[in-house]
Amino acid sequence: MSYELLEPKGDLGEEARSALHELSCAIGVVLTHDMPLDSREELTRIQFALYGIASALYFPGTSIIESWEVENLEQALGEMNEDLRPPEEFIQPGGSAAAAHCHVAFCASLKAERRVETLSNTEDVCNNSMRYLDRVSDFLSDLARYLNKHNNVPNVVWKCEHER
Repeated sequence: MSYELLEPKGDLGEEARSALHELSCAIGVVLTHDMPLDSREELTRIQFALYGIASALYFPGTSIIESWEVENLEQALGEMNEDLRPPEEFIQPGGSAAAAHCHVAFCASLKAERRVETLSNTEDVCNNSMRYLDRVSDFLSDLARYLNKHNNVPNVVWKCEHER
């Protein structure tokens, strides 16, 4: 039995879509943890948007993310940061399990962002999609600190080997 691939596995579009699906899976793991309802709802919206972005990549130039969606994510990020102090040190993954999983999702978001950016060098990718992905990584990074605070768990702070 044989089959033909619609797209080669190494295709840039396939790489970008796979990275977006990987990010959605990582967010799904974050969603298994206890968290405030507003954070849970925002992560669910992000997952739906990621599938939309991945679908739109099949049709170069298609716009699936509207500017108001980027603005809503920025607003959610701002509201979450009202409860957080700006980090003064490098925060390492860890603390609570929820925060550690946010860091994994953050890394997946950076990968997805890079893959979509690479694709945008050869195909027309909606600018709002790029802006949205940039904000997703910020949201996940800050959500890790927020969930540690919510769970009364300190952040893991990097210490230079010479300072230990």
